[in-house]
Amino acid sequence: MKKIISILLTMVIVVMLPITAFASEDTSSSNENSYTTYFDDGSYSVTTITESLARSTKSGSKTTTVYNSSDEALWKVTVNGSFTYTGSSVTCTSASHSITIYNDDWYTYSQSSYKSGNKAIANVVMKRKFLGIVVETKEANLTLTCDVNGNLS
Repeated sequence: MKKIISILLTMVIVVMLPITAFASEDTSSSNENSYTTYFDDGSYSVTTITESLARSTKSGSKTTTVYNSSDEALWKVTVNGSFTYTGSSVTCTSASHSITIYNDDWYTYSQSSYKSGNKAIANVVMKRKFLGIVVETKEANLTLTCDVNGNLS
């Protein structure tokens, strides 16, 4: 009799483990999409939007990576934003940015990030020097927008 009860208890525990593990999973979701922009000089940028969702708040980022015509990554800029939304209104609650430089010829000339209404905005100017002379300037103006339903663009 004790053996049967022991087997039954073991079976109940084995069956309950997946249910317990499922109940403790994070209910937030993540989504990502991207697009490419080509420039006249053969260089291009790849922009990716990544988002995560929790109840009535949304956090996400938009990243642009700039490549030269030889497919070498030069630098990237990311704007991060957090938003609260209700289905009828939305507000950006925080905005920040980061810059990663992959090619030492490039440097950050100016940078800023701020929030405005339903937008997180980053403006960056990058410059490239050759023999101490600025030979190229590129701008990255990223705007991460959230609509009243929590959709990022």
